[in-house]
Amino acid sequence: ARSGIADALQMLSRMYYIGEAYDEKTGKFVMDRKLSRELTAQAIEKGSILAKLKHNRNLFFGTAEIEADKTAAIAEAERESSAIFSESILWTEQLGCFYEIEGEREKAIKAYEKCIINGYYAPIYDLALMYLEDGDEGYYKTLMNTGMHLGVADCRILGMENEYRWE
Repeated sequence: ARSGIADALQMLSRMYYIGEAYDEKTGKFVMDRKLSRELTAQAIEKGSILAKLKHNRNLFFGTAEIEADKTAAIAEAERESSAIFSESILWTEQLGCFYEIEGEREKAIKAYEKCIINGYYAPIYDLALMYLEDGDEGYYKTLMNTGMHLGVADCRILGMENEYRWE
């Protein structure tokens, strides 16, 4: 029973973290955007890297509450990516994504490669897709096989869905 209570509390904590609050009248969780903004601001104040990344992603794409400012979002990701701390690799991945969306393919490739060189393998999938789009199916397959071998979830999922393509 104690485990169930702990799980429920953890779920409630997570819901509040993403801005959903329990509405006792309806018995459902509802999105409370004001609460979400407040909690994100508190998390950033307390040093949450994930909250900063989420806020910067929202700045890049824009939300109902935040006007999109791609230039500012890219500048923030570039600054954080160049810092010397372990979380900077997550900023480098976000930066690669921003560059890719903006059509800065060479910069995106360099950002994704920096992640991989530093032991963060999730961007292997994104890099593989970029090479496939460029028509380099050989390098795409090499990256996908490497990603599957290293346990990159997106590579493994696609690998299982397309077993006929892989050895």
